[in-house]
Amino acid sequence: MEEKKTTKTPTKDPQNSWTAFLLDNIFQSIQSFVDGAVESVHQATRAFTRRLVRGTFLLLFAFLGIIFLLVGLAELLSAAYQFPGSGETIVGIFILFTALILYIFTRDDY
Repeated sequence: MEEKKTTKTPTKDPQNSWTAFLLDNIFQSIQSFVDGAVESVHQATRAFTRRLVRGTFLLLFAFLGIIFLLVGLAELLSAAYQFPGSGETIVGIFILFTALILYIFTRDDY
């Protein structure tokens, strides 16, 4: 019988091949880029939310101050004119006039 000669070729270890090394570097770069982008979006969202909450709080606080100011002004006007409701009427007309002026100057003409 004839013996078969077989040559054993060395098998490449997939962990040590160039393609595995190259693909590993590419995937690490992609993962690093995606992680950086996600972190950037997270920080931008957090900063936007913080500014939004702070702005909303300040706007509500200013609105509350304006309400107290106008109520006090209405009381002073009522006391000055000594006619019940005159101060509230004057302040109400002033607010409506201000709203009308703001509406005229801020509306969009189509």
